Amino acid sequence: MVPITGAVDKESQRVAWRIGDSKTVVYEAGMADLTKQELTILVHFGKDQTQQWQLVRLEDPETDEKSPKE
Repeated sequence: MVPITGAVDKESQRVAWRIGDSKTVVYEAGMADLTKQELTILVHFGKDQTQQWQLVRLEDPETDEKSPKE
């Protein structure tokens, strides 16, 4: 399992997080956007490069629609 570490800026409602041991790659999104089916996040590669990535929520093919949600 890979740890995810991050924080929320309460004033701007922005969330920033890192995955694993990486200190140079930081992911950033609006907190409300994280509940959407599709969202755009910023990925910062160090201080000099930023990319926009599109995230899309996918259904789990292992989940049976008839089973109760946990």
